[in-house]
Amino acid sequence: MAKLGAYFEKAIKETNEHYENTDRAFIQFVPTPMVMYAPGRYTHAAKSTVDFMGFMPDGRCIGFDTKENRESTLNFHKLRIHQVIFLNRLTSCGGIGFFLLRLLHEKVKGVWVVPVTDEFVARVYESGDYKSINREVLDNYGYLVKGYDYMPVVKEVFYGT
Repeated sequence: MAKLGAYFEKAIKETNEHYENTDRAFIQFVPTPMVMYAPGRYTHAAKSTVDFMGFMPDGRCIGFDTKENRESTLNFHKLRIHQVIFLNRLTSCGGIGFFLLRLLHEKVKGVWVVPVTDEFVARVYESGDYKSINREVLDNYGYLVKGYDYMPVVKEVFYGT
């Protein structure tokens, strides 16, 4: 069985190539350095920031991390605190920071852009009221994407167009 998220990550890499080829954005995958600790066994050499970083045509920085789950929710323990802080700081500085979330459950299936704003961090991540990104969080803070083409949502949410 393929690693959960591998297909999603590949689809987003291809989507980003299309954006680059059509001058819609320049977004690159940021690989996490790996080290071998035993024959055939690897671990992360360091904490990564996020999966993807780049620039919009107006020079605005864009960064996001992809998350995928077979369940109808995504537990917060899968949202690494250093990634939440990084994306929130990026957004606070005028950049575009979000989680691109794919849920594969029969009741909640789709791809969402979840902007990591001060409001999201305070009301959802830090409040203690939620243990996961569930349907209520998606309805209030997420934006459903058609297929893997997330750019129309990014433009709507971060540019108001």
